[in-house]
Formats: sequence, structure tokens, C-alpha cells
Amino acid sequence: MTDNELYFVRERQLEHPVFDSDNHMYENTDAFTKFLPPAYKGIVKYIQEGNRTKLAVKDRISRAIPNPTFQRVAPPGGHDDPLQRRSIAGLDAFFDVEPRYELMQEFGITRSLMWPTLASVIEQALPEDPLAAHAVLHALNEWMYEHWTFGYEDAIFATPAIGMASVERAIEELDWVTDRGARIVYIRPAPVFGFAGPRSFALPEFDPFWEAMQEKDVVVGLHNTVNQRYPVDLAELDATPEGGGYFERPHGASAPFRALATPRSQSSDLIASMIGHGMLTRFPRLKVVIVEHFNEWTRPMLRHFGEAYERAPGLFDEDPLEVLRRNIWIHIFRDPNPVELIGMLGVANSMFGSDFPHPEGLRDPLAFSEDIASLPLEDQRAIMGGNLARLMKIP
Repeated sequence: MTDNELYFVRERQLEHPVFDSDNHMYENTDAFTKFLPPAYKGIVKYIQEGNRTKLAVKDRISRAIPNPTFQRVAPPGGHDDPLQRRSIAGLDAFFDVEPRYELMQEFGITRSLMWPTLASVIEQALPEDPLAAHAVLHALNEWMYEHWTFGYEDAIFATPAIGMASVERAIEELDWVTDRGARIVYIRPAPVFGFAGPRSFALPEFDPFWEAMQEKDVVVGLHNTVNQRYPVDLAELDATPEGGGYFERPHGASAPFRALATPRSQSSDLIASMIGHGMLTRFPRLKVVIVEHFNEWTRPMLRHFGEAYERAPGLFDEDPLEVLRRNIWIHIFRDPNPVELIGMLGVANSMFGSDFPHPEGLRDPLAFSEDIASLPLEDQRAIMGGNLARLMKIP
């Protein structure tokens, strides 16, 4: 075992299966280019800037990820590292499915969702060219299917990325990935860059896609992304297809959203849009997982939703908190008092995730089990994997 592996490996086995909602792959440098159509050749490339390699999209350098080749990476859980070790060499288990599966067994992790690290960078870098974004994301999905599959050993579930700018192309991509076994897809948790201007994916114009998602019983994965546009997003979450906002109107179709939205958190406002714009009422069987959004917004959101409904129940077709608990599951991440938060949110809507191998995640992936050890064992089992297994239709 190398020094790098000794840095983070922990041997810990729980008495029940563990389904980690937040693991990450590091993409190889051909992940976006190997299957990219010739018409888009060169749109994504790696270039040298001084002695560093950077990702460039349409010849614009993206600085969202400091080292996009991942040859040297911040250590897992490095933000809490008492030694302040600045980097380690990227391991095979970060890039390839077979060694990752073996490492998971060492950790005591039975199953995991496996999120791409660079997918959100692509959409954010191509706001003016949504068709190119669709092409690049499909190339990534082809690479992901070849390199990771969408259900390796019924234990590692890679999350293909679907862009929403074109509803027709989004449905085509959904068909492509589900034909190959995908049970969950990644949707960028932000307004959609599209042909009619940025706007919420919860508006009725996107309903054909959500209807297909509901019928296929595929989980909606809203993983946190690098996004420096908020609070601009708040206005765009309530934009019409023509690009105009509703906020100046005292009454109207967006009144439920405005009652639920706040100027404080893009995570809670995204949920406010899904509920307030009626998406989760029109499609009540959708299953949405909110992953790695930290949790400082969750308590205020729960209180605000309850107060908004109490003040004006006639605005809503359904109680917003009932919709949330029917349709949304939240990763309990980086919270100072997870037991208290779980009590407010509900055990049935809470999930564990380690964010391995990212530096803001857990150095010891199962350390979270100690934080909820005071809960009944049945509740621990649900949070550490049972809830997610049911969503993913795994016995």
C-alpha cells in the first residue's frame, strides 16, 4: 500500500449495507473528446498555462477546477487535514471502476453513486451554444458508459449528465442512457442556458422531459456545482420562455414560487422553483436527490416553507412541506448537528454521502456513522443506505 493510500484508507465495517450518495470519479483527459463528433473537434481541449495544464472550452480557460488532469489532487478530506498536506498523486481508484470497486470494499461501502467532477464546468462554459453543450455531454456519457458503465457489479452507479437546453435532445439523451441501464441522471442545479434565455427547468415548457423521467422511474440527481452567478439565478429561476421575469407582478402564475423563494440560498430556491412552479405537483412520482449542497440552508428553508403555507395556503395546490417529503431526498453533509437536522427533515428523506475523494469530503468515508449513532439502528440503516437503495430500486 502506498503512502497516499495510507493517508486516507480506513478499515471499518458496519453491520448493515452502506449506499454512499456522493462519490466522485476523476475524468481522464479524453473523457470529453473520445466520442465527440468531428464538427465539434477542438471545442474542449487541455492547454498549457505556464507549468500547469488547464481545461479550455471554446478557447476560454476554465478555472473552476484548478487541476483538471487530476494527476495531483487535494487529498480526500484535505480541508480537515491537520497535516495540511497540499496534494497527493491521483490513484487508479479515482479514475477506473475496477480499482474503485476494490477500494470501496476496504472502506465498507456496499454501493455508491458516482458523479463526474467536470460535467458542470462544460455547461457553465457554453451558455451561448446549447447545442455544443448537448454534444459534449453526450460524448462524456459515451465515455462514462465505456469506462465506468452505469451499474458496475450492481454497486457503482455512474450518473450520466443531461443538458436541458433542448427538451427534445434531453429526451433523446435520457432514452440513450436508460437503454444502457442508467437509473439516475445528473441535471445541473441551476437555471437552464437555452435558446430563450436562462430559466428554471421546473417551468411547464420542460414537462415532456419530466414526464419521460417519471415514466422511466429514473432518479433526478441535483449535485452541487461550481456556480458564482447567484443571486442572478434567483431572477432567472422565474423567467418566462421569452426571458422576462415575473417578480414585478403582484399576482400571477409565479406567486407560489415567490412565496417560497428567498434571497439567501440557491439550493432552497431551486427546491422552491420545483414546488412553486408546480413541477412536482404535475409529476408527483418524480424522485429528486439533492447531493453535496452542504446544509446551512435546510433549516431556514423548512421553516420558511411552513410559514409561507400557513400565511397563504390558497396560493398552493399542495402543502410545500408535504411535496418536499414526497419527492425530495437530501444528503446530510457538513452539518454541525446532523441528528437535529434529520429530526426536522425526517429520517425517510435523509441520506448519507462521503464526497470521496474530494477535499471537502470525508477522509474516513464512514465516519458519519458515528455522528448518528444515537439514532435507532433502523433509522441509521435507512440514512446510511436504505433510503437510497429504495429510490434506486435495489433490494
